[in-house]
Amino acid sequence: MPEEKLEGRPTRRRFLRVVAAVGGLPLIIVAVRATAPKVQSHSWHGEVLGALSELTLWHPDAAFAKRTILRARHEIKRLERIFSLYRPDSEISRLNKAGKLMKPSSELRKLVEESRRLGELSGGAFDISVQPLWRLYEAHFWSRTNIQPDIAARARDVAHAVVDFRQIENGAAAIRFARAGMAITLNGIAQGYISDAIADMLRNEGFESAVVDLGESAGTLAASTAWSTSRTWPSPCLAGMARHSRRADAITTFLIRGPARAPTRLWTWR
Repeated sequence: MPEEKLEGRPTRRRFLRVVAAVGGLPLIIVAVRATAPKVQSHSWHGEVLGALSELTLWHPDAAFAKRTILRARHEIKRLERIFSLYRPDSEISRLNKAGKLMKPSSELRKLVEESRRLGELSGGAFDISVQPLWRLYEAHFWSRTNIQPDIAARARDVAHAVVDFRQIENGAAAIRFARAGMAITLNGIAQGYISDAIADMLRNEGFESAVVDLGESAGTLAASTAWSTSRTWPSPCLAGMARHSRRADAITTFLIRGPARAPTRLWTWR
């Protein structure tokens, strides 16, 4: 299957992906490749939620592996139409533009509700309504399209005016913002959600070895019965952390990245 090529100058998210590589994250992936079955590998490379991504499967049936990759890509595209800030037609982009979204998908409602719960648990350290701050920082520090004379003061003003996860109304009929100018980002949680969905698909299809690196969330699948997950949640001033494991015998590893960094997430079957 042909790979998707990435062209143009490096974006901030691509840069962060390189930083993750320097930090040693691919060593886990290298280990899985080294212990994978001695059969042909089948890979796809592209972008998920604006980040460099990889899906590599090991299976003796090449046609089956390629069909599975195609299924995974279709599922990734479906979820990107919900969560991606890089698609103007996605549910989250339409919500941010209009301040409300009628008939939201169950997936969006689920992650917004989970994010609200994490916001409560963290006392507001984890807050998905920080998207206006990301826009402010991007325009000032990265693209330099709107440089502020006092970025710290401007950031405080924006935070006070529109950053508050408690002002998000999450209902079955609609998701609404209580304040004009609010916007959300799920980039601290949607990557893990998509990675979990694809990993579950692969396990259900009987794959024993795979590399799932989607949207800056890296996962490795190896022959085993236990799995673990590690998540870090970014905010402008604090990285919060939540722990979840589907099995009592799972082995969990946490990688804490610095403030305002993209999340790192690892899970392994052993």
